[in-house]
Amino acid sequence: MALLIFNKFTANYPPLFYISINSYNLAVNSPMKKRYKLLILILGLWSSPYILAGINNIPDLYYIFFHGDINTGDSSKNHSLKRIHVPGLILNQIAYSKIIDSMYVDTIKLTKDGEIDSLHPDPPTYLTYEGRVYADTVNFTYKMETEDGKGFEVDGGNKHLITLNKDGKVIADVINVNPDSAGLLKNCLLLEDVIKPFQNWEDKSGPVYMNHYSKYKFNSECLNPFRGFGSPNGASTCYFWEGTGYFTVVFHKEKLRFKIPVSNQAAFYTGDYDYSDGINYYPVPDRFKSKLNAAFLVYDYRVYMIK
Repeated sequence: MALLIFNKFTANYPPLFYISINSYNLAVNSPMKKRYKLLILILGLWSSPYILAGINNIPDLYYIFFHGDINTGDSSKNHSLKRIHVPGLILNQIAYSKIIDSMYVDTIKLTKDGEIDSLHPDPPTYLTYEGRVYADTVNFTYKMETEDGKGFEVDGGNKHLITLNKDGKVIADVINVNPDSAGLLKNCLLLEDVIKPFQNWEDKSGPVYMNHYSKYKFNSECLNPFRGFGSPNGASTCYFWEGTGYFTVVFHKEKLRFKIPVSNQAAFYTGDYDYSDGINYYPVPDRFKSKLNAAFLVYDYRVYMIK
């Protein structure tokens, strides 16, 4: 009945659009100038990131409920995540791992006939790694080096060697003393960062992973094909989106959650390695966990303890 009424109503009027079921093509009978078509195309391309972002952000209502700001911390049945307030900005340190980097030959022993008999290599060299927190495996404390600064930059002010007890309380602050020459890092192990340079944040088998990413601000400058043109270093990485990452830390099979700002270098489809968040995670090795049962999260030079 509705179809008959519609046909009767439109009998004397040419339809504006016909939709082909087979080809899904839109045919336009009324004349339309090319500039209007171009305008529609431009508006469609301009608005598509925001439409996709709106769809992507629908789950926010769920994740916001379970993920608080990282500075407010979180707690589970037996463990907690909380910020440790230390003077200055935490500094990066370098230590040697147990992985052999290379071996050099310095002596070649020859036989009487001039044949090579054996090789005598130099002592092997080892790969280095970076870290920020030391575990004192004798006194069962934690130590870190910091330097006074403003915002996220050190300013050449006082340098501190901070000592924390097992509860994360600052129990010592030694200022402007070389910790190595003073023997203050004796029996200390530099904890290794388990977050890789190109971390797959969507891999939930790791100790830290991202549950969801919400896109909020689109950087249209990344669409400029001449961005960085003329610069001697070329164009730096451009992040199309600024948003919020909702993360989970798994500590002894218990989950602690937080959210932080995260940048994304993908305009549309996001891959596993397109995020930039600035997170470092330093767990105490299993062989020391009977005495030092903790891990440290570092974000924007701020320190968070998980215990």
